[in-house]
Amino acid sequence: MLNNLAGINPELRFVHPYLYAAIMGLNLILVVIVIIASSITILQTLTDPVRNSRRWLPISTGILLFTATSLLFWRSHAGYISIVAWVILAVIPSLGFRFSDRLFYQGNFAGARRVKNSLRWLHPLADWKWQEAIYYAYEQASQGKYQEARLIIEQAQDHDPTPHQI
Repeated sequence: MLNNLAGINPELRFVHPYLYAAIMGLNLILVVIVIIASSITILQTLTDPVRNSRRWLPISTGILLFTATSLLFWRSHAGYISIVAWVILAVIPSLGFRFSDRLFYQGNFAGARRVKNSLRWLHPLADWKWQEAIYYAYEQASQGKYQEARLIIEQAQDHDPTPHQI
């Protein structure tokens, strides 16, 4: 089977058949990783909407649809394309949220707010205004500006988060 080069992708036609099999194997492994990780995220979000933001549902579904599309059109590169999309849309925001939370709990409210603002482009949340206001209010309060912090919180009360947005 490995000696039959007729069905091999033209880009990889001159690659040794065993190397081609290894490349295709890695491609398949990456596709499976993306599908399993996105499916687990969807299941976790559906089973515990308070702990997991519902905003992960469209992102994970989009990653799965993107993976299916890449399997249809770019089969020999689908794993690599899908893993890049998964890292950009799921892994980086997830790690960024954890880093932002760590900065927040350490009292670095300005740094936590900057990280959250950077993540807003990769992970859409309905309560970004509310979170930014709360982080800014904590930052003001840590500098002793309690009146400004109270005013910011009062203005942000229009943007109450729902439990599935936290």
